[in-house]
Amino acid sequence: MRYCPCGNVAVATGAECARCRSLQALGLQVGATDSQIRSAYHVLVKVWHPDRFQQDDALKAQAEEKLKGVNAAFRYLTSAAARREEAERREQRRPPEESSGSAATADPVAPGAYPRVESFTRVALMKALSLPRFVWRFALVGVLALIGWVLFMPIDRALSSEPLTAGPYRQYKSQVWQGLVGVGVTISDTAGRFLHGAAPRDSLPTASAAQQQKMEPQQPAPQQAAVKRPLYPIETGVAGALPYVTAGLTEAEVIAVQGEPTSATDSQMNYGHSELYFSNDKLVGWKIDPDSPIRIKLWPDVPVDPDRDTFWVGSSKSEVIAVQGTPTLWSDDTFGYGRSEVYFRNGRVVNWKNDPDTIPLRAAER
Repeated sequence: MRYCPCGNVAVATGAECARCRSLQALGLQVGATDSQIRSAYHVLVKVWHPDRFQQDDALKAQAEEKLKGVNAAFRYLTSAAARREEAERREQRRPPEESSGSAATADPVAPGAYPRVESFTRVALMKALSLPRFVWRFALVGVLALIGWVLFMPIDRALSSEPLTAGPYRQYKSQVWQGLVGVGVTISDTAGRFLHGAAPRDSLPTASAAQQQKMEPQQPAPQQAAVKRPLYPIETGVAGALPYVTAGLTEAEVIAVQGEPTSATDSQMNYGHSELYFSNDKLVGWKIDPDSPIRIKLWPDVPVDPDRDTFWVGSSKSEVIAVQGTPTLWSDDTFGYGRSEVYFRNGRVVNWKNDPDTIPLRAAER
């Protein structure tokens, strides 16, 4: 019989118990409280709701599978069986001196001798040594991270305050941060597919055009002139089953999708040189820098003719999105695509500025 690191019996198909596996599905650690479980569940339901992926059948199917796992994990964690397992785990980890019958099994004291009194240091050391191995690992990682941070801070202040190094150093930090976020997303995606039995990477939708351009060189098609690569790529494809940042998400939901920002204020979050704008804790606009790409996307609010390939004066925002895709600059009255811009009044196109060197607009005069 195998046992989970938490002390409960592991399920037949893995090394964890049912409770630990359900907590992992919600992104929580062992010992999470009921309020933390409910909070994580509500965030994941919003992020993975299939209605957000109506325009992409492949991503919608992945979101439905992910939501099934989230719902199953939440139902189990709030069931009587899960509460019984948690009570058993706590009972097994109760120190021997707290259990019943300890006085009856204690060694008798010889007549005329003083009872042995354990020193505080020895008792504390014995309790520390009895902690699970993963607790020691987390503690070691935390100590090493703290030491590294203390050593790094003077260097960071010196490079950031020196005029000759401040600019290049900030750019380097942004690139390093984006690399760490990419590694974290890859690890999370791989672990999630392993735990939930998802299909291999080869059977999932392919990566976005912007990612493919970074991974392998693009060759012009035979008998065609080479097309100039846009200066402002925007992610419009599907990478695994990861959700997108989109309009109306809260700050917590954006962080759940994109990770921690490089900096933030009450109304703005920055990822490198890309900026996200909030009002009343809702995402209401953005400005995406090509050097700091974000998994971000807008969908049409109403059905649009799928065969339509141009827009014109009087077109709605949904029609522009269906034709042109997700803008790199989004506000109430302006869509930006690279250095090209489309201007709106009362939700309708009134004019545009086309810059073919970045992202050419598919606009037509009527």
